Amino acid sequence: MAEKSKNRIITYCRAVSADGTNLYPDLQQALGVCLSHFPNIGDTLVKLREGSAQIQHKDMRQHGQYLHIAAYSEGENVSTVPRTPSIPEADLSSQPPGQDWDYLDGDGMVMASGNHALVLPSGLGQTLLEKYIQGLLGNAIDSGASLPDIVRSVRLLPIENQDVVDTLRGEKIKNIRFNVGQYMETARERDDQKKRTILQNLGRNVLLSLVDKDEDRREIEAAENVNAQLHISFDSRRPGLRHERFSEIIGQPIYETPDDVEFETTTGKRYRRGSLILKKPIRVRSFNKTVNHNDVWEEMTTYYVELRDSMQLEI
Repeated sequence: MAEKSKNRIITYCRAVSADGTNLYPDLQQALGVCLSHFPNIGDTLVKLREGSAQIQHKDMRQHGQYLHIAAYSEGENVSTVPRTPSIPEADLSSQPPGQDWDYLDGDGMVMASGNHALVLPSGLGQTLLEKYIQGLLGNAIDSGASLPDIVRSVRLLPIENQDVVDTLRGEKIKNIRFNVGQYMETARERDDQKKRTILQNLGRNVLLSLVDKDEDRREIEAAENVNAQLHISFDSRRPGLRHERFSEIIGQPIYETPDDVEFETTTGKRYRRGSLILKKPIRVRSFNKTVNHNDVWEEMTTYYVELRDSMQLEI
């Protein structure tokens, strides 16, 4: 029987502070201090918006700090994860939970080398992985770890694939589609971002122009079933702005969710925001709902070396 495997994507990010500057101490150093302060898995518990998360496996290797982060909650009959330090290296298996086990909601892997970060969600989205790291570092500071307060606001900022961005900028843009979806989960995630995204600004301005009453706008913004799209199109047969004018914004939606922005060229090519960032698809051994963390860490090491050797690591 062939061994089961799953497709996953590693994204290259840069750890920055809330104002977009390099994090100091860098992410690897900050995590090192944090994990020395929290040596046991049980100490790494962080309450997320729904459920909790903790470090399931950790390792310090040649190129940096490697983490496997698992989130869990009660009441869902799927894979399980122990939440007791007495089982520090347990696999995330499908079986009835024991007394000190909870249901796995998702997990993900992170490699930190200086302020370079490789991120692989495996059911646990990149935003929540970022929230977990922020919470973990914050908990360490609150309990006396020797870390500056600025690391609480660390952001994992995806880095552009300059070759792809330059190719797109060389073409004429015909349409730009923004998914201005304000499902409550997405809205809550974005509310914590210090910088307002293009979608937040456009969406709020459109809503202001359509709805006069403050109470009506608040009701719409809080609704869980409201979604919207904004479509900007350019007709070269009519006078006005040139296509080249809009090439400037191609690299700007860096704070957006990868699928939030789509560019269509006059030749019919379409580019999602996610296709403009540095990332690598991989296929690794699966283990029920998750994937083998050691396999992922090996793939992260390979990708890091590829980025370094090709001079693509963001300075």
